[in-house]
Amino acid sequence: MDRPKIEVRRLRYVAGDTEILAGADPLEAVRLQIVVLYMLLGSVSIAAILVGTLSYRSFFTPRHQIRKGVSDE
Repeated sequence: MDRPKIEVRRLRYVAGDTEILAGADPLEAVRLQIVVLYMLLGSVSIAAILVGTLSYRSFFTPRHQIRKGVSDE
């Protein structure tokens, strides 16, 4: 069964294009895109910090040495 293909180009700037097509001021559309960009940046940053903080104990000992089995090659 074939999966439907999603056109990524159309999904990237939906907020700005929709605002402009609806007759809104282009500067407002740009502001909305910047707000969405910073929301995404903030959520990714928070997720990366949480993952690093919560997984730190599983990779290092209390003496700040890497645990055995983590770097085995």
